[in-house]
Amino acid sequence: MTSIKRLIQITEKGLRVNNKNISWPLIRDADLSGLHPSTTQKTWATTNVPFESKPLEANIDEKAQTLNVKWDYAEGFPERSTYSIKTLSDAFSSDPWKTFPPHTPAAEPWTTEEFKQSSQTYDLAEMHKSPSVLLKALTQLHQRGLIFVKNVQTEEKTDAGCGLRAMIEGLFGEIRNTFYGQTWDVRALGGQSRNVAYTGLDLKYHMDLLYFESPPRFQFLHSLKALPREQSPQGHSLFLDSYRAAEELSKESYDLLKSVPLVYEYHNDNHHYIHAHPVLEEQTGKLRSVNYSPPFQSPYQPYIAELDEDRQIAYLKALREWDGILERDHLNFELRLNEGECVVFDNRRVLHARRAFDEQGDKGEIVRWLKGAYVDGDAIWDRWRVVNESQ
Repeated sequence: MTSIKRLIQITEKGLRVNNKNISWPLIRDADLSGLHPSTTQKTWATTNVPFESKPLEANIDEKAQTLNVKWDYAEGFPERSTYSIKTLSDAFSSDPWKTFPPHTPAAEPWTTEEFKQSSQTYDLAEMHKSPSVLLKALTQLHQRGLIFVKNVQTEEKTDAGCGLRAMIEGLFGEIRNTFYGQTWDVRALGGQSRNVAYTGLDLKYHMDLLYFESPPRFQFLHSLKALPREQSPQGHSLFLDSYRAAEELSKESYDLLKSVPLVYEYHNDNHHYIHAHPVLEEQTGKLRSVNYSPPFQSPYQPYIAELDEDRQIAYLKALREWDGILERDHLNFELRLNEGECVVFDNRRVLHARRAFDEQGDKGEIVRWLKGAYVDGDAIWDRWRVVNESQ
């Protein structure tokens, strides 16, 4: 009983919830009876709540763990409201809003060894069969930004019937469409390539589609074809947690990289995308996104040019410091994707790279073929909340 009194107290002007003062109009607006029974949307606007709202009676039922209020008359509003103490406490707590996105597991930055010690790979059939396994995978995706799924079917390679599409739509949410399509193939195209990813060249750490105003949050890469290691030991994939890398920046460099945007541009193949993002983006004092993709930086950087000459050099040094941190072995996780394995990662947090490989095998066969797709953050965050609530 005393714990309830610590959570909530009635005051003259409203409630004190979790050591926050909440006015009576906000409490009246929070009456869940104002939600439509089928749509669950509000039937009144916050601006309709009388600012002078005060209860005629208000009491806490410790046994039922509810707050009961009898209000003064206001047209369109109930005269009696009942609130769950737990719901009020959760709703007006700051903690869920300290993470990005809100009401999901907080990010846990990792080094190579720390990632190796955590769960990495999940079986697709088990994820379909067991909500607890799916929740564990989604939780790690939030915390670490990186998971692997095995036994994704590789027989069907078309965009419409591929195993990647079935997995995403069955477990993770809606696929985001881009100018690459809903799904796309990553394989060496030789002289026809319009993107360095479609070659066998070394591909340094980067993030995708930073020339978009809102780059996709999550990326999926499914291995459709990988020659056995003894035939082709090349083409390893590398991943790095940029949140952890940012912890190793000097304060001066960190501040510069979060305050000055870099311009990214794609002007090729009848497309022209261009947008600017700072390398580091914060929300409530914590990283919410990282943006870094050297191959797609525009040749012209007007935001850097707005700095005086000394600050321009300081910014370039900060960028070099950042790039050097990405080369540190204790931050790099490297593996070779086997056929049927799919990597899922946070494209606004986890940088990815690829070792060079021969574009054809000894008999002219395909050496490395991935199928890719993007999913927006809201879809993944929605899935975690729903699956978590079901447990």
